[in-house]
Amino acid sequence: MWDNPSVANGSGYDRRTRKLLHLLLGFPALLLPFIRHDIALVFVIAAVLFTFWLRADRFSFINRLAKPSDRELNKMTGFQVYAIVILILVAMIPLLDYYDVEGTRFAMFGWLAMSWGDGLSGLLGPGPRVARTVPWNADKTWLGSLGALLGSFAAGLACFAVPLAGLIPLPLLQALLMAASISMVVAVLESLQTGIDDNFTVGIGSALTAILISGML
Repeated sequence: MWDNPSVANGSGYDRRTRKLLHLLLGFPALLLPFIRHDIALVFVIAAVLFTFWLRADRFSFINRLAKPSDRELNKMTGFQVYAIVILILVAMIPLLDYYDVEGTRFAMFGWLAMSWGDGLSGLLGPGPRVARTVPWNADKTWLGSLGALLGSFAAGLACFAVPLAGLIPLPLLQALLMAASISMVVAVLESLQTGIDDNFTVGIGSALTAILISGML
């Protein structure tokens, strides 16, 4: 959801920095092919515990990144959900591998699509009071959806066109087709008004969508 439609600039809520951090925290996903799964899982579990330790009033920098609703609860719920989605994706890797699906590749894509797609959506998309909104959600703008599409397209190229440890890239045309088709789905997922945090819908939904599309190509 658009999380800053009515917050004044003087409130101290730095939404742009929050979204930039959201985007930057996707880059560790690129390390997944290079480290053992159990080590990755330990790091992600530690990250989840860290987000539950964080409080909106604990550090001034964190306070600036806290949404007004989080300040009232003195929690960082957005950070918590973000970390939990990554934990789910990393935990899914052995199960996907068991069914002959490249678990690392698709977990990495779900993480990157959530980070880069949703992050770029927030950076490019102005508030709904400033820009034209999509017909199905008055809190989402077309520019935001474009950001989600571009971010998830970049995630698709990183996961399907770039050779990484143990992951053989797809032929370029197939990789481009995969990235383009999945990014359109991610842009829709990011803009849906479901009542579910879009980190869940984009992070988990994009990974599952990528698996389905890969089976059809």
